[in-house]
Order: sequence, then C-alpha cells, then structure tokens
Amino acid sequence: MKKKNLLLLALVVAMLMLSACSGSNTSSTANNKTQSGGNEATTASGTEKTTVEVWSVWDVDAESGSGKALRDASEKFMEENPDIEITIANQGSYDKIAEKIETSIVGKTTPTLATVEETHVKRFAPVCANLTDYLSKDIIGNYNEGLLLSCNIDGEMKAVPFGRSSTILYMNKNLLEKAGLPLEGPKTWEEFDEYAKKMTDPATDTYGWGQDWDTDGWIWESMMYSRGGEIISDDLKTVLFNEGTAGTDTIAHMQRMAKEGYLFNPYEYQGEAWDILKAKFVEGKVGLMINSIASSSGIKKLANENGFDILLDYQPKGTRFSMPTGGNNIIMFNEATEEQKQAATRFLEFLASDEIASIHTMESGYFPITKTAINSDIMQEHLKNFPTYQNALDQLQYAHTRPMTKNWKNMYTVLMDELSECMVNTDTDPAKAVESAAEKCQKILDENPD
Repeated sequence: MKKKNLLLLALVVAMLMLSACSGSNTSSTANNKTQSGGNEATTASGTEKTTVEVWSVWDVDAESGSGKALRDASEKFMEENPDIEITIANQGSYDKIAEKIETSIVGKTTPTLATVEETHVKRFAPVCANLTDYLSKDIIGNYNEGLLLSCNIDGEMKAVPFGRSSTILYMNKNLLEKAGLPLEGPKTWEEFDEYAKKMTDPATDTYGWGQDWDTDGWIWESMMYSRGGEIISDDLKTVLFNEGTAGTDTIAHMQRMAKEGYLFNPYEYQGEAWDILKAKFVEGKVGLMINSIASSSGIKKLANENGFDILLDYQPKGTRFSMPTGGNNIIMFNEATEEQKQAATRFLEFLASDEIASIHTMESGYFPITKTAINSDIMQEHLKNFPTYQNALDQLQYAHTRPMTKNWKNMYTVLMDELSECMVNTDTDPAKAVESAAEKCQKILDENPD
C-alpha cells in the first residue's frame, strides 16, 4: 500500500510539473494554430505575415511554468507585431526534440527556431545561424555572460540563453526548524550529513536527504565537480571522471547514506526516479535535495499547498564550490528564409526584454537571462516573495561549464546505466562502475572525435 500511494503521488506531481526543465511529451501550438514553415497567414489588411515556427520542449497549453510563459510572450509579441505569426509546437523532451531536429535537417524541414539542451548546441552548430549577424550589440551585451558560455561555438554565437538553470540545494524549512538546525543550511558535505541525520525520523517515514541522478547524470556531475572532479579534458579528447576519487566518492556517499537509512532512494521504486523523489519531497517527507533551480517555483507552490515552505542554498562544498549550469538555449536555423530570420530576431529580442525575461523566471524558476532583468520590478517582487532565490543567483559565480562535446548524449547514456545500477543495488562497487563507464566513454570519444 505504501508503494502504491507513493507512486500515485509521484504521478500527480509529474502531471503538475510538466513545465520543468526537461519538457513534456504532448504536442500543441500557441493559440491552437497549426504549424507552418511558410508565410501563409495574413494581416487584417490582407498582406502576408511572416511565419516564425518555434519548436519547444514545453506544452504551450500549460497553465503555469515555461509553457505558459512562452505562450503568453508569443501572444503579446504578435499583438505588438501584427506582421509576424509565431507558431509554437512542443516536440517533447530534450532528447526527443534533438531526434526530431536531426530528422528535419536530413529532410530540409527545420523550423525557424528551436529550444535545445545547452550541451546540444555544438551538435547542431553547423546548421545554425551566427546570431551576432542579427541581434543588436545592446541585446548581446545584456545577456548574463555565464549563460553565454554554451552559446558560443568556435567564435560564433550559435544560440541565445532562454530557460537556463543550475543545481541548487532545496531545504524543507519546517523540518529544519523541527530538528533545531540553522536555516542558513550546511556549507560542506560533512555538515550536510549532520543535517540529514538530524532531520531523519523513521517514526514518521521522514528522510533527511532524498536524491536522484537526473536523467543525464547532471546531479552526479554537479556533486562530483564540488569534490574537484572533471568529466572531460578541455580539448574534448580525454575522459577525466575516473581520475582521482571525486566520481567514486559521490556514488559511495549516496550508497552509504541510503544503507544507513538517512537517504530516500527513489531507485528502489518502479517508475521515473525524478518524479518519485519530487513526490516524496513535496509530501514533506524529505528534508534536503539537490535539484534544478528550474523546478523552484513549482516545488514551492506544491510545498506551500502541503503546509510547509522551502529554502534554497548553495550546493555544499567539497574541495570547492562548483556546480554546472543547465537548461536550454534557442537556436536559429540556416534553412529559414532571410525574412523569417529577421522576424525571429525581433522575437528573440522581445524574449530578452526585462518584462518577458522576468515573467519567465517568476513562472518557472529559471534564471533571468539578462543583467537588467534582475533589477526589474517583477524580479524584485519575486525575490521579495522567495528571498532565498537570491542564493541561486549568487551561486552563479561558481558556475562550471558542462561537457560541450557532440558525443555527450552517448556518453551520459553509458554513465546513467552505471549510476542507476549503483543505486538499484547499493552494494555495487562504485569504483568498478566509474571505470567501466570511463572505458566505454573513451571509446565513444576515440571513434567520433569533435
């Protein structure tokens, strides 16, 4: 009965949070308009509109989150620009939209714009426009520099940031107070463990810590960086995550805490680990969790509905404060007509305006993508209602770039097989798992160099 109830709650949370960073699998278009790659729409005066087709990872029929923010932005943009038609189609998760883009490239049916996971930008860079040829210098200069690292490929701006995130520590404020712990949160992994132990209460089925790896190993990557590890060499030729003990120690840490009863292990259940973990957290049964800042607005709302509040803090320090950025960027395809590119540029600049960028942050939890958006009235109101969101902004000074190899998807697929097995069976040797993944990933790099 306990397992069935948890799985039911996980399903409810998953449905409510389709707008988080990984997107959803339904398909819809803004204003229920059909998809179009041409210039079929007309203005009230009968002249043709320029159609900008946008492929998204979000359901634009959503009532909250990034899907709603993007839909509302497109509608407002079209009101102000009646000569342009924006059509938005959800193509599913990051991996699914990447597969569909690959197919469209072969068939020469690419959209005008698409949201892609930041590590996929290099993969599609050869068929994308250099946006410095289109965007104004003022717009480019206003983007947060740290979020542009994955947008610039070989000296050209092949994308702009949109739904950008990082890992962050989530804390159940009520459980912190109940355990008599400082609300500032743990600063090191040693302090983190002490917090987790004091917040654990078997009598109420409450765990001090709950954790998954994310679908691409992002959380393992983040915790490993804090311990001084690296995924890949700067020249993208050599696997590094098996050097030293950072990768192994990260796995062993979770295994140990799970065995001792302080960590809620979602891999013990059938279903998507991410959804199961979130369900347990918003139920108020998990004290600490490393997760994406992109989930913060949705998780805060669900937590408040269940009678508790959440706080955000830096991911704990090992040898250093360090965490990866994540989320998605927007790319523009070369196949689009010049007219479509010019229209798409106007839309991208609209998305980078203070008002629209701030609304997206408030709706979702994603970072404000520009410098001036942070000081907007909307953003200041968000910080007033969610003060510890400022910790996520401050933590960006310790941002670590993700592996920008075109082989990353194949590599993290191998990694996730090993990481998942280590938590399905917590007696699995983490050192052997890391070494096995490293050997397979090195072979991938050798056979298909960047």
